[in-house]
Amino acid sequence: MDLKYSTDLKQIKKLQAKHARIAISAVLPYIYEFGMMAGPKIIVELGVSKEALANRVLEMVARRFNSIFVSCDLYDFKHVCSYEKWHFVQSDDITFGKHFSIKSDIDLLFIDTDELYPHSGQEIETFFPLLNERCTVMFRCTNLKKELTYENGAKTHLGWDNQRGVIRAIEEYLGDKFDESHLFLKIVRDWEVIHYPWGAGITILRRGYS
Repeated sequence: MDLKYSTDLKQIKKLQAKHARIAISAVLPYIYEFGMMAGPKIIVELGVSKEALANRVLEMVARRFNSIFVSCDLYDFKHVCSYEKWHFVQSDDITFGKHFSIKSDIDLLFIDTDELYPHSGQEIETFFPLLNERCTVMFRCTNLKKELTYENGAKTHLGWDNQRGVIRAIEEYLGDKFDESHLFLKIVRDWEVIHYPWGAGITILRRGYS
């Protein structure tokens, strides 16, 4: 393990400790690990949030690979990142995707927006044609319930029920069914599907790595 990698992991642990009550903190290490495995030249983040926890982790990955890093949100978050190759677009992500200028070249796509089924389906329809043949896609809130479960067995009532909106859109795209309450790895068509149920869940789709 090199020094920079070790430093990144220590920083992620600090973020987790500081923001333990925010659900996404539970999956920050997975965002980093799979981001690093992607070795991305282009990273696109849909949805930022005021804490910008995923943004901070994706920035670590971007700095490691000198990536172009683009974030999109309806609200103004242009202050959250100082990375020189980061670009912020204040827009609806579907509108942004329809005007995205780099075709078929997104290596790493992170999606954390309204967590509802219709919008999640639109995001897949809009952004998947823009993906590189070798790519990683991360969907947040794929196990969103009123009661959230964490890897250490702890439970909180800080969530809400999105009626399986995000995971249902993924199922529809892949033509398969998943039990998002459990950890799983599955190969579907040309996608490797990895799911972690902790803290509202994260589902990672990888293509072109076998």
